[in-house]
Amino acid sequence: MKKKVGGIKDWRLQTKLLTMIGIVMAIALAAQGYLYLTQRHILKKNGIHQVRAEAEVLGNNLKMFLEGRVNDSATLARLDIIKLAVNIGGGQGGTDKFLTNMVKQYGYYEAMMVTDINGKVLSASTKVALGKRLNKLGWWQNRFKGTVYLTDPTHYPFDRKGKSDISSRWTCVLVSPILLDKRPAGYVVSFIKWSNLTGMVDKTNQVLEEQKGVSYITGSHERIFLHTSPGMVNKPAPDWVKGMLTPKARRVVEVNGDNGRHIAVCSPIPEITGCQAPQLFSIVQLPEGALFTSLHNLLREGFIANGVIFVALLFLAFWLNRDVVAPIVETAGMLSRTAENMDLTSRLKIRSNDEIGHMAASVNGFLDSLQKTFKEVMQISATFANSTK
Repeated sequence: MKKKVGGIKDWRLQTKLLTMIGIVMAIALAAQGYLYLTQRHILKKNGIHQVRAEAEVLGNNLKMFLEGRVNDSATLARLDIIKLAVNIGGGQGGTDKFLTNMVKQYGYYEAMMVTDINGKVLSASTKVALGKRLNKLGWWQNRFKGTVYLTDPTHYPFDRKGKSDISSRWTCVLVSPILLDKRPAGYVVSFIKWSNLTGMVDKTNQVLEEQKGVSYITGSHERIFLHTSPGMVNKPAPDWVKGMLTPKARRVVEVNGDNGRHIAVCSPIPEITGCQAPQLFSIVQLPEGALFTSLHNLLREGFIANGVIFVALLFLAFWLNRDVVAPIVETAGMLSRTAENMDLTSRLKIRSNDEIGHMAASVNGFLDSLQKTFKEVMQISATFANSTK
């Protein structure tokens, strides 16, 4: 029984060709996978450094700003025109006008005022505050220490209509003792403009905007101290933030956010010189996916390139199979049949003028010579047999 061309032997050669192509593609995909994982690790590491740097910059900016305002408040408390308001019990000596000019000159404050030891406003940059008692507000302490005191965020207590109830504007208050004979006799109270505080957070958010990151300030009391959204101020910090506020806690964590996993950094803000203030922390969080956007684009481009290479390899395999492998398989099959059946009439089809075509022509020439020789031998044998009869 004749074997069909394209049997086991020719499929072995074709299988080797396809296997070689598969190995090449596997190596290419493995190299791309290794590159992806390596780049992912590097990008994540760089992303953590970026988030940590932004948190430190935010914290340092806030520290420098508050130290400037602490210096303003402490300096005012030592001026004679401020002490005069305490001595005479009002701003008739020019203190009101002086404070008004200071507010306009600095541009950092909602209002500045001088109170007596019990918190009654004696002189102020805004007339609506005169005579009001600040000790009725929740942040007032009966006995402030001898340094400047920074309160937690509170609502500005005087709206533009002169009402002394809580309005919608947030502020932080600096309270600086006025010393007479080395003893507190009153206080300089400065209400910081909220926009100046949130402006630093805004700048950090602008840097992170493209990557959809956010930043804010929280305190050791586990509440949000400073946020660009007024509704978030004084709200409890997220649970994962609370876990980062202890001295030995990890400062870099991965958390689940609304749009996937986030890298979050908690950076303690250095102590504000000359000020009694809560321990503050700058928080910056960045979606993990934002770090890998460029990598995902690169990966997609890599898959497209590998697809093109794979198609090119398949075309190469088709060409090699048609012009190299198939003729060799056909030659091997024909020679196998010739040896098995002694059929010298089969011939190979010459498809090209290259070495494969030359090989087919040579095999055909060999079979022609072998067939001619075989015929001559048969004729001689027949002649010899007839002559012996």
